[in-house]
Amino acid sequence: MTDLIRPTWPRLIPVIDLRDGIVVHAVAGKRDCYRPVASLIAPNAQPLDVALALTSTAHTSDIYVADLDAIQHHRTHADEIRSLVDHQLHVMLDAGVSDLKSWKDLLQEHPTLTDVSRWIIGSESLRHVDDLPQFVAKLTADRLAFSVDISNGNVLARDGSDIGIDPWQVACWAVSAGIRTLILLDLTSVGTASGPSSSTLCRRLRDKFQDVDLELIVGGGVRDARDLAACGAAGADAVLVATALHQRRLGRGCP
Repeated sequence: MTDLIRPTWPRLIPVIDLRDGIVVHAVAGKRDCYRPVASLIAPNAQPLDVALALTSTAHTSDIYVADLDAIQHHRTHADEIRSLVDHQLHVMLDAGVSDLKSWKDLLQEHPTLTDVSRWIIGSESLRHVDDLPQFVAKLTADRLAFSVDISNGNVLARDGSDIGIDPWQVACWAVSAGIRTLILLDLTSVGTASGPSSSTLCRRLRDKFQDVDLELIVGGGVRDARDLAACGAAGADAVLVATALHQRRLGRGCP
């Protein structure tokens, strides 16, 4: 699919969700229902095998890792993540970091994670809004991203509930706090092939912050090349993708 190499199209960032040592298929944010991933491109659900298959199919070395056990305050998949780094993959990691102290504690317990390329601070994990500027002061812009985690049109809270806060307000606040990479992640669309609903928010942010060197990443529901084009037209620099790659609807070898 030669259209995907056009520089005006957003790049693909494959995603793996880790739970109990394997990759699971994320669907609509209902984490208790996630099952081992079934893929047309990967031989099994082992993290390294899935990550290598995804990155090869997407023609990238970037891999977004959602460590669900860490996010839900269980084990951290430090060894599995280290194996990805050792295979020259650029890991973007969401490990449920809630504040600067929890991030430092995580690195102290698992020093191999210092080689993670980029840390994702999710709105569903952040303990308090005042903690985000501390990350901005500590990490360079290319090692930090803030994820606006959206559920049913609202920002997702730390307790997993829909708290009725407008994602637009949270995204604008994050930019004002110094964030230069924003992930607009609609968890209710993940794995559903329902289309990228957060592209509208992406367009609004691109229009508002025209004078800011802002990287915008859209996630959730991306189905095919038409959705990819729509995200690009909305101003997205990249899209998070899993199901469409596993089903060969995007990437190497698709129609």
